[in-house]
Amino acid sequence: LFHVAAQNVGMNAGLNAGATLVLQRRFDAARCAAAIEEHRVTFLSGVPTMYIALLNAG
Repeated sequence: LFHVAAQNVGMNAGLNAGATLVLQRRFDAARCAAAIEEHRVTFLSGVPTMYIALLNAG
């Protein structure tokens, strides 16, 4: 969360809606993909580079 947009879109809106947040210290595509599966994530706020890395992670 290095930009205020990440806090506003990813955190504040989710908390306000009663969502559970799954946070990682650093983005790692393989760990993120595992967390998405483990926690059944339904929304991910990211940039195109992150989505491409997730697709390439398998």
